[in-house]
Amino acid sequence: MKKIIGTCLLIVFLDRAYANGSNSCFEETMSDVIENHLAEVLRLSEVTDGIEHLQTLVAADSGEQIGSIRLWKRKNHSSFLVLSISFPDLQMTANLGAGFTPAGSPMPHFLFDMVQSDKGISFFVDHLAKNDLVMHPELLRKNYLALESVFSDANTDEDLKEGPLPPLFKAFLSPWSISKTANVQHCSVAKAYIKSYLSQWAVHGKELIWDDRKSNLVRDRFIRKQLFSNQVDPAWDLVDERLGSKVGMQIRRLFQRL
Repeated sequence: MKKIIGTCLLIVFLDRAYANGSNSCFEETMSDVIENHLAEVLRLSEVTDGIEHLQTLVAADSGEQIGSIRLWKRKNHSSFLVLSISFPDLQMTANLGAGFTPAGSPMPHFLFDMVQSDKGISFFVDHLAKNDLVMHPELLRKNYLALESVFSDANTDEDLKEGPLPPLFKAFLSPWSISKTANVQHCSVAKAYIKSYLSQWAVHGKELIWDDRKSNLVRDRFIRKQLFSNQVDPAWDLVDERLGSKVGMQIRRLFQRL
């Protein structure tokens, strides 16, 4: 195996968020975090190539603009896609995201989900393992052990409660995944856990282990196709309902194939 020095990440983020006033959990969206911090660290530039038809997203029933897509890239290497969307009829805003390391790299993908409604907030975050960690102890040492303290804090935080996940979706996750619910006033706490996982994951963008054997490419393609589907993650049903099934499929294909 060889190492690629510099950023060699393929990152996709789905940031379903429109701020709903000064008390909104998303007054600072994850898009803001990406643009102000992560994009600079990974040396990404915002572009519009390839997403012109999805830059403005409208509700399938009313034609009202409810979202948009933004894309950042680093030439020949990394890209970063952000989808913003709101669900005013459900009194809900949300962030869903997935960061992908290249298919030829065994370094983990990044996943997160954060939702605010009138009932409170829920969030989920993980470094998705693409390989068996028992068989790849170097990945365990390099990535997951660094998450141990944050993972422990989240699971002993009295302000957070365990959040349910669909069993099939959970089957794809690492043992370090965090899924919690909380009252709205603890939004900043939830964001802190997501940012901690994101910051640790971004470190891998500066020096990625690279192994482009065909088996790695096939496995990565399978994981992405399954994970970003309505069958595994029912949240996509909401996207289809709001934007229409055709647009929903186009967005899923960005996650699966970008």
